[in-house]
Amino acid sequence: MALPEEARASEITFLPVDYEPTLSLEKSLGGRARRLWEERFAECAEYASDAAYIPTGIGDAPEDNTGVKIWKYGDGAQVPSYIDLDQQFGRVPKLLFLPASTFATDHVAGLCAVAEKYKSMGVKKIIVLLTALAHERQDHQFPDEHGNPILQVTMLKQMVNNFADSVIDGVLLVQPHSLRPIEMALRNEFPLLPLDAFKFMVIGAELKKVANPFVLGPDKGRRDEARMLAAYLHCPMGTAPKIRDRLHAGKPDVRIPDEVLAYIHDHQCNVIVFDDEIREGGTMGDIAKKLDGYANSLTICAVKPIFAQATGGGKNNDGKPLTAIDHLNKAVISKIVVTDAVHPLIEPSVLAAKLQVLKLGPELANLANYLQRHLVEPDNPDWLRDPSETRTLLRLDLSVEQIEEAPR
Repeated sequence: MALPEEARASEITFLPVDYEPTLSLEKSLGGRARRLWEERFAECAEYASDAAYIPTGIGDAPEDNTGVKIWKYGDGAQVPSYIDLDQQFGRVPKLLFLPASTFATDHVAGLCAVAEKYKSMGVKKIIVLLTALAHERQDHQFPDEHGNPILQVTMLKQMVNNFADSVIDGVLLVQPHSLRPIEMALRNEFPLLPLDAFKFMVIGAELKKVANPFVLGPDKGRRDEARMLAAYLHCPMGTAPKIRDRLHAGKPDVRIPDEVLAYIHDHQCNVIVFDDEIREGGTMGDIAKKLDGYANSLTICAVKPIFAQATGGGKNNDGKPLTAIDHLNKAVISKIVVTDAVHPLIEPSVLAAKLQVLKLGPELANLANYLQRHLVEPDNPDWLRDPSETRTLLRLDLSVEQIEEAPR
């Protein structure tokens, strides 16, 4: 596919096949977390086979994570239940795997309390498998329009501290918004392992079936995913820089370069975007708006479908407050691929015809099964990364990510 002369040196890129970001067992936060994990769990590897996988129901996700009652009260409080281990199993397992979706702070508190109850029954070690973490976006201080730090607290730090101060012994987190929680956990000498869902998403979405694909990176934080996807599909890619109005509800302004739009139009491209989450849908809605009339279609892949009401105001055609569903309900958007990592805040039934949900429950169960047999393997560089062993495409994230600090 030949590039137009004006695009060759600017915004459109071809990449080598099988491009991956810089990976390192020594330099990555995931690698450092793995070494800490090995230190903490080495002494209990011998009894790891005496384990149980117990859904918590916390966060109402993943879909398969059901069976335990969550008490929900009118004031919004949620109190999880627990089970009598001795009655359920005829013994108290030495190791527990607890899946949960701690999307809200109440979920974090409830999960820590459940873990404490199980430890009081005699459980030796507790490993949590998280599909979401409260305040993932509040991962560092943001600057205002003058470059000065906005005096807003970093909530993610407190969420990580809650786990580090609890009786929970280790956490695996699916597709963190950034690797900041891993870095914060390491400061507390707490093993929190990041799980990369890229291959799980792109293979589950069957993106190789998309004709004339063009990958668009929605912001600087997703550059590696966009590059990997373009290499995987053997197609060109472009970057759509995004600026957020941090002082006014974080409204995004996505800018797609003219030469990228021209290339997409001239080659009748079907655009694909990969992101970690869709919260209010503003980014995807703005991309869809700016691709209208240029792209044949837009396919969106996002691990966490939060689907919230837009905080920046605005009304939809029915005069109701604007939501993520309104932003996504655009003709150019042909397919939206998500997981059941979180329970959507707004029912997405209007998007049913274009929505595909990939199930995480079986993947988490496979990870727990793998860890029973391979709790620690210091000499195995493919530990928690080899799908032939783990039976899942979720894998330990060993990418080297530069932590961005706010101006001082």
